[in-house]
Amino acid sequence: MASCDLGVVDRSVTFALTEVRIGVAAAIISVPILRRVPAPRIAAAMLTGEPFDAVEARSIGLITHVTDDVAATVVELVAGVRAGATRAVAETKALLTLVPTLPRDEAFDRMAALSTELFSGPDAAEGMAAFREKRRPAWHPDA
Repeated sequence: MASCDLGVVDRSVTFALTEVRIGVAAAIISVPILRRVPAPRIAAAMLTGEPFDAVEARSIGLITHVTDDVAATVVELVAGVRAGATRAVAETKALLTLVPTLPRDEAFDRMAALSTELFSGPDAAEGMAAFREKRRPAWHPDA
């Protein structure tokens, strides 16, 4: 779950990282968790093995959505992702991981180049035309 872009759980779900209670460390799972959640926000859970609820999991960044209707929330999120242009979604997914790892100036340079490229492409033209014309865009699958 820590490797997912979007994590949806029922409000009743609880979490626990109980490895310390059996004499080991949460070593392998720490890799995706600590890429998603700042160490100070997850430290107590990892050091104590104490359970925490879905609301806390969302507040620390482990998951993105807490709901009473997981299926409906997933359907809504999928529809939202599918409403975007394929390349725009793929580039956004990539930049969510890349940008935080780059020095500030390099991040601005690389994102300016990406923005210029995407804004000059067919999906941007179609998206803006669809917005003006109050219709759904017809994305170009190879854009």
